[in-house]
Order: sequence, then C-alpha cells, then structure tokens
Amino acid sequence: MKCRQADRIGGGAALAQRTFSCLCLVSKRFLPIARSHLYYRPFIDTPKFRSQPTRSFLRAIESNRDLGRLVGDLDGIGRWMESLWGDTRYEWYLSVLRACVDLVHVDIIVKPGSFDDSALDALLSATSTLKRVTFKGVTVPTGFVYYGVQAPNAVAALGHSALQFVKHVQIQDVPAGFTTSTGLSNRLETLSIGLITPRSVDQISHFIPRDPSTLTSFALACSQVQFEKCNEILSFLPSTISSIHIAPSRPTTRRPTCLSYRNFLCPNTFSLDSFLRFPSLQHLTLEHFRGPSNASLERLVNSSPLLFEISFAHSIWTRQLDVLPDLPDTVFSEDKAITSLDKLRNLRYINLGYLLQTTQKYDYQSLKLRMSERKVNLQWSICES
Repeated sequence: MKCRQADRIGGGAALAQRTFSCLCLVSKRFLPIARSHLYYRPFIDTPKFRSQPTRSFLRAIESNRDLGRLVGDLDGIGRWMESLWGDTRYEWYLSVLRACVDLVHVDIIVKPGSFDDSALDALLSATSTLKRVTFKGVTVPTGFVYYGVQAPNAVAALGHSALQFVKHVQIQDVPAGFTTSTGLSNRLETLSIGLITPRSVDQISHFIPRDPSTLTSFALACSQVQFEKCNEILSFLPSTISSIHIAPSRPTTRRPTCLSYRNFLCPNTFSLDSFLRFPSLQHLTLEHFRGPSNASLERLVNSSPLLFEISFAHSIWTRQLDVLPDLPDTVFSEDKAITSLDKLRNLRYINLGYLLQTTQKYDYQSLKLRMSERKVNLQWSICES
C-alpha cells in the first residue's frame, strides 16, 4: 500500500496513520507493509508533548540502519522536538537527520542568530535523494518565544552542497530586516514563501533563483501586498510559470455586507492585469483582495487560455464605472462572465469570491447552469444583507 493511498483512509493523514498502525497489530502479515509505510513519514501525528515516543524513534533508527533508510519525509519533526527540553532538543534533531540517508523531504529547523550549518552537514548522506525542503522557525523554550526563518540563514542554507539537487523549497515566516543577497543559485521548480509583516515583502527578491527559468509554481502568504509590490514580485517570475498563489497569512473571517461592499477593506489591492504576461498559467489563486472585474477577467482569459483553476475566494469585485451605484449588474455582470469563462476550454474550478445578492429568486442561475453543463466546479459567497 502506498503512502498516499493510506493517507486517504479516515479523511486525514494523522488519523490514517493511527488507523493503519492499529490494523497492523492484528496480524504479523501486515508487518512488511507497516514498516515501509509508517517509517516513510513518521512525524505526521503529534506525540502530545511526551518525550518517550520521540526518544524511542531515534533509538530504533540508530540501532537498525535499514529502518533509517525507510524514512523519506520528515514533515512535522518540529512538533516532536517540542516534547524535549534544552540542548537535547536540537541534538535529537541532528541525530535523526544523520540516521535518515534516503530522505526526499525534510523540515529544516532554523535557529535564531548566526548561521549554523550543523543540520546541513547532517544531511550530506541524503544529498542525492533530497528534493524538497521546508524551512521553519523554532520556538525557544525560555518564554516560548517563536523566531521566524531569518533570511540570511535560509539563503546560506540553500547554498550548502547538501541541498544542491533540491527542486522544491518552502520558507515559512520570514521577518523583515535582510537586504543583502543576489538571489539563489538553485534551479528550483516550486517556491513558497510565508512572510510575517508587510515589510517582509522586501525580502522576496533574495529567494528568487538567479536563473528562474525552471520555476513552474510560486506561492506567497503575506499579511499585506499592495498593487505596486505585487507588480514588483511578479516581475521576478518567468513568463512560463504555470501556477501562482497569493493569499494573506492571517486572513480575516469578516464578510462584507451589501451596504459596505464599496468600502470594504481588503488587505491586498491589485489588478488582474498584473498577470497578463503569463500565457502558460494553469492555476491562479488570489484570495482576500480587491481587484477582479469583468473587464480584467476578459483580458486574463485571453492572455492565459490554459487556465484550469481560478480562485478569487473572499475577494471584492470592482465596479465597471466608478460613478455607478453598487448594484449586482454594475459590480459583476453574469452574462459577461459566462462569455469570458467559455473561452477557457480547460477550466474545471472557479471561485468568484464575494458577490452582491440579486433580486432574483436564485442568484446567478444562468452562470451556475452554464458551468454545470461544462462540469466546472463553481463557487462564490453572497454578501450579508
């Protein structure tokens, strides 16, 4: 049984892990399957701040090297580290990295302060197999202070020989304050960046590869991205990119009312015209922003005809003419949307964000029927009355 198949059991990876573990206790015939699956991604579940499972796992893979070779994904290892205290926490982490020599994905825990390459040195045995890394900050036990991933440390780490074949990078919680870098030498395929403050946007250019031609997917989570900054960020990306995801790191759950639609504050403000230079775009996610309009949607579908998924979830549409009142037809024209979306032959999902409630019995029924005929999953949210 493959890992991904088992993960689908029970509706969640952690639950699937526990269910499969219990099943394997029923018969020794399950033992070979259990080993290869449970050891491949051992840190899905959390030890609930108990150190005994954490220490037992390390003893097992150090005493039996074959078990260490089964480990391929260390996603979630940071949660297990929190069950330990003091210096033993990071020493345990380094020992796990040394014992797992066929890793494909690893969480690199970046300590605050000056760059420490001990974790990278511990990964040298897995250089040839390692393809995906996630940089995460660390919570210091004294006062439980959380430190994000300082940009100098992440940039220095990506220049280490242990990560020379890595193709997929995720960097979580980058603070502001780093301004000296010329970009990465890595030839990445996917890049995902999470920023702590609006000022952290200035750090993005330091993580873009010097040769971005191989980059196919870019994701950004930030508290605020304005139109000017969005254009600057997108200018670093190759025109051949196929997936762009921009969303707030801490989204608001507040829903606009019909009366407040015009002045509802969205943290992200920019136009779809910023994305017209990406003809190979297949997946576009722009959540919690002000900017989509019928006119800009038409230009987008003409410039990116391969679009497969579009999400404007929790976003506010702009009116066609600023002088018109906030009526459903002046904010969002159903007929124009149908005409535009019909040009996307590959479209399978679209979330239109917040739309105004119409006077009809069923809101936007023509659009719903047309998308249903095309087997397109259509989503939107109606503003509060």
